[in-house]
Amino acid sequence: MEAGASTGRHALGLLALALVVLIAGVARARTVLASPSFAGEPPEALLRSDPGLLLYITDRIVAGGGLPPADFRADPRVQAPEGTDLAAEFTVGQEFLVAWAAKWCAPGVSLHIVALWVSSLLASAAAVGVYLLVVSRTRSPGWALLAALLFSVLPANSRTLGFVLMREDLAIPLFALHLGLLGWAERRRDARAFLLAGLAAGAALATWFAMGFVFALELGCLGLWFLRGNRSPFEARGAWAALVGPVLVATLVPALRATGFLVSIPMLVAFSLLGVGLARGMGRLRSRAAGAFVSIVAPFVLLCVVTLLDPGRSSRRHVFELLLAKVRLGGRRPVDPTAIPFDARLLWQGPFETLAPSDLYRWIGALGWVLALVFCVLAVRSRRKLGGFDALLAALLLVSLPAAWAVGRLVVLVGLFLPMLAGLARLGPDRRRVLPLVLVLLLARVSGYRSELAGWSFPWYGSAESRREQAELVAWVGDHVPPDEVVAADFVTSTPLLLFDGSRIVLQPKYDTERSRRRIEEYLRVFAGPSAKELARVLGDRFRSTLLVTDDALRADLEWTAGIVPTAEAKAVGYDAAALEAAGFESLYRSPRYRVWRVPRER
Repeated sequence: MEAGASTGRHALGLLALALVVLIAGVARARTVLASPSFAGEPPEALLRSDPGLLLYITDRIVAGGGLPPADFRADPRVQAPEGTDLAAEFTVGQEFLVAWAAKWCAPGVSLHIVALWVSSLLASAAAVGVYLLVVSRTRSPGWALLAALLFSVLPANSRTLGFVLMREDLAIPLFALHLGLLGWAERRRDARAFLLAGLAAGAALATWFAMGFVFALELGCLGLWFLRGNRSPFEARGAWAALVGPVLVATLVPALRATGFLVSIPMLVAFSLLGVGLARGMGRLRSRAAGAFVSIVAPFVLLCVVTLLDPGRSSRRHVFELLLAKVRLGGRRPVDPTAIPFDARLLWQGPFETLAPSDLYRWIGALGWVLALVFCVLAVRSRRKLGGFDALLAALLLVSLPAAWAVGRLVVLVGLFLPMLAGLARLGPDRRRVLPLVLVLLLARVSGYRSELAGWSFPWYGSAESRREQAELVAWVGDHVPPDEVVAADFVTSTPLLLFDGSRIVLQPKYDTERSRRRIEEYLRVFAGPSAKELARVLGDRFRSTLLVTDDALRADLEWTAGIVPTAEAKAVGYDAAALEAAGFESLYRSPRYRVWRVPRER
C-alpha cells in the first residue's frame, strides 16, 4: 500500500513537472513573439551573428531531408574561399532537432519561428535535471517540484530569451540532466546509472564548446573533494562508467576530435582521478600524499607531453588568456587594447563581458537570493555532516559565482545550481517550519517573473530603423550580387548574407577553433591597417573577395579588437571612404549604417 502511494506521488510529480516545463517554454516563446522588436519583422531584419550562422546550418540540414547534406564536411560558403568542414568547426546538435521539427511537425512555418519554439521548450526542459537531482537526494517529489519551479522563474535562466538559436539552450538542459542522473547514480552505486550520467555529460559536451569549461569546473570540484577527503570519486562501485560518454564524444564527434578534447585538461584530470580510484580499489595506493601526488602531477605531466607532441592543438588557450587578463585587470576592459593578447580581445565582448555584481544580483533577483539564503541555512542546520555529492553541489555553486563574473554568459550556471540547493534544504530539521515561507517567497517570485516577461524588451535587435537597414542590405545583395561571389564583412554582418543570399563569406562569428581566430586576426590586420591598397590586395588575392561590406555600428568594437586605441586619431582604413576610393574601391551601396564596396582588381 505504501509502495503504491509512493508510486502515485512520483507519477503526479512527473505530470506536474511536465506542465511546468510546457508552461515555461510556451511563456518564453510567446514573450518573444509578442515583442515589438520581433513581431511582424521579416527574418532578414532579425538574424545576424551566431543565430544567423546556426540557422544557416539548420537550413542545410533541412535541405538534406533531415540529414547532413553531401557538402556538410566541405561547405564552400563558410570561411571562403577554402570552405569549412561544418561538423569539425562547430558543435552541431540543436540544428538537427530544429530541422526535424520543421520537417515533420511544422512544415510551411518559417524556420526561425520553428527554431524559437524548439529552443524555448529545450531551455525550459533544464528543469527536468533539477527535478531529478532533488528527488534523487530527498525522495520527495513535492520538494523537487518546488526546485524545478524556482529554476523556471529565475531571470538568469531566461538570459537567452529572444536569440532564436543559442548553444546553451540545449547544452545546459543536458548538463542538468547529467547532474540529476549523477545524483541518482551516487545513491544507487550502479555502473548503468553512472553510464547514463556520463552519456548525458557527453551529449552536453558535444553540443557546446563552452561545456568543456563547465566540465572542467565539475572535475576541479571533484578533485578538491578528493584532496579534502582522500577518496577519489571514482572509487565508488561502477563510477568508472561515467567517463564512457565523454570519451565516446571526444573520439567520435568531429568538433571535439579536431580540437583534441580527449587530451584536454578536464579529461586529463578525470583520467588521473580514475587511475587513483582504480589503484585504491586494488590496494596499490594507500597514502593521501601518494594519491594527491598522482592526481595533481599526472595531469600536468600528461599535458606537457601532449603539448610537446602537438604544440598547436590547444583549443582552449584563448579562454585561459581571457581569464588571466580579467583577473589581472580586475575585470575592466583596458583602454589600450594592445595591453592584452589578440585572442583575449576577440573574446572579450558581448556575452563574454565581465558581469558586474549588480547585474549578478539582478539576474537572480531579490527573492531568488532570499530563497537561496533560506536553503543555505537549512542545509547548514542539517543533522548530518555536509559531504559527498551534496558538497559537490555546494562547491559548484561557489565556483559558478566567479565564473559568471568573468564570463557573463555563464550566469545561467548560478541559476541552475541555486535551485539544486533545495536538495540540501530538504535534509534539514526545520524544513516543515519554513515550508510556508518558502511557498510564499516562491509564489512572489512567480508573480515577479510574470511581470518581467510582460515588460520584456530585447535591445540586441536594435531600433526599427536598424532592422530595416539590415533587411534592405540583404535585399540589395540578393538582387545585385551572384550567390557564388565571396563577400568580405565582419562576422556579425556576414551571416544574414550567408543565410538569405547564399553569399560565400570570409568570416564567421564562432571563433572556437585556432583556424577561425587566425583568419579574423588576418582580416582585421589589413582592415584596420593604414593601407587601403594592402587591404585590396589581401581581399582580392588571399580571400578572392569581390565585395567589402562595412557596418558603421560595429566600428568601435572592431577597431578595439584590431588593436586601435579609441583615443587615438588613427582609424581603420576599412571605414575611411576617401582612402578606399583613392585605392580604387567602387561604392555600390550606401545607407546610414552600411556601405558596400567593389574590391578593385589587380591591374
